[in-house]
Amino acid sequence: MPRKPAKTLVAPKPYTELIRLDEANVGRLGLISIQERIPDDYTSGRWIFWLRVAPARLTCESVPRYGGVPHGLEGDIASAIILMFHEQDCPPDGVIRTTAYQLLKLAGLDASGRYYKALKLSLFRLRTATYFASEAWREHPKGNWTTVTFNYLDGLEFTSQREEQELSGASAILIRLAQPIVRSIRAEYVKPLDVEFLTSLNRPLTRALYRLLDARRYDPLQPQLPHSAYTVNVNEWGEACKIVDPRTNKIRATLQGAHEELIERGYLRNVDYVGRGKKQVMTYLFADHHSAFKRPPTPLVQQLLDLKVSLAGAWKLVDEFGEERVGQRIARYKHLVERGYQAKNKSGLLVDIIQDNGGKYGDDAEDPTEVKGFL
Repeated sequence: MPRKPAKTLVAPKPYTELIRLDEANVGRLGLISIQERIPDDYTSGRWIFWLRVAPARLTCESVPRYGGVPHGLEGDIASAIILMFHEQDCPPDGVIRTTAYQLLKLAGLDASGRYYKALKLSLFRLRTATYFASEAWREHPKGNWTTVTFNYLDGLEFTSQREEQELSGASAILIRLAQPIVRSIRAEYVKPLDVEFLTSLNRPLTRALYRLLDARRYDPLQPQLPHSAYTVNVNEWGEACKIVDPRTNKIRATLQGAHEELIERGYLRNVDYVGRGKKQVMTYLFADHHSAFKRPPTPLVQQLLDLKVSLAGAWKLVDEFGEERVGQRIARYKHLVERGYQAKNKSGLLVDIIQDNGGKYGDDAEDPTEVKGFL
């Protein structure tokens, strides 16, 4: 698998500065094995783990010709696809249009020849591997747990300039994201994601563990609330990480390098182990850079929460632009909506109105009912 030179170090952001970008089911289930390399015959997997008061079951069946179940770099590509889906306003048909170069850059990968080959293989794995999640999926923060079956990508089209049909920087790509993922994102069943920190991590295994661990630190019933620690049985965690060898010592050895990098980079304070054999448990202690989350919401922040802005996003807007401006822009947003202005993502429209410095929505001194060009 191709490797990229060491990246610029980036510290984790405080919780209040994070934007909710990661689909909560995908992150929590860990659909993609964190291992960078897997045996050639690892073409299917069945995992059982606990998400609440009942066991959840996840299976994956892949096509042998593409090298087994999704793993390694597929995690980076899959995350980039979801980020791109957000950037393109979460279309209900799940269609994303991009280029191979743009997809690699958003994934934080090097846009060189060998990475284009890896990208093509990753896309084929995501397109052909079939997942079955039993009583382990929800499409809304208050929805029921359901059973779904899907391919991560429902469709894949691309252009190439060679007879070998290899990707290049200019290759146009059309991706159709799986409908269960599309519906849950559009229903705002999402969690915060520190994209800059994620892409700054050096190894695919560390990035994959970070995504899974960061998802598990949030309550699935309240995916906006982080915990300060996460405790799990070592063998169960090996299942969740999709580690091939189920022996406790092998699981610990596989994760050791990723643990060291996450501690060194300031995301974890420590990883503690207690017990022996199959009863051994591990506790992840998270660094305290999320302590700003403890700030209680003010009445203005509560208004933003009621309008579907995340707590992190609400505090960031108030801190950056001040209460007077945020209050004025909320009033402008409400007038636009009351007069019939349509938006695919209403909370996204509100944030854009607050952030706008170009007069796109009129001047603060103007009556919001007189904003022109949108109705």
